Amino acid sequence: ASVMEDARALLNSLMGLSRDDKEQRDDEWRSDEVCRYYLVGYCPKDFFKATKRELEPCRKTHADVIKQKFESHPENAKYRLQYEKEFLAYLEELVVEADNWVERE
Repeated sequence: ASVMEDARALLNSLMGLSRDDKEQRDDEWRSDEVCRYYLVGYCPKDFFKATKRELEPCRKTHADVIKQKFESHPENAKYRLQYEKEFLAYLEELVVEADNWVERE
């Protein structure tokens, strides 16, 4: 990643994706650039660094300001349920991959 991309990622994480817009969006958490796993808990890709099972770094935005907008959105419950289902499926996939890796070792 270039220095410019790193700076952009840092600004996104601190100020949200719509930091340059004159009107701040309340639904920027719907963007494909935002990590849904982070919105409903944590991003597993942040937990497996410098290990034998290291995952690719997450390329999506992890921003507390966006997470707060998600949590205060009127339709939070609807989207939270959907995102948690996706999160659980991803975690189950990681467990299967880890079990298969252990069997091979």
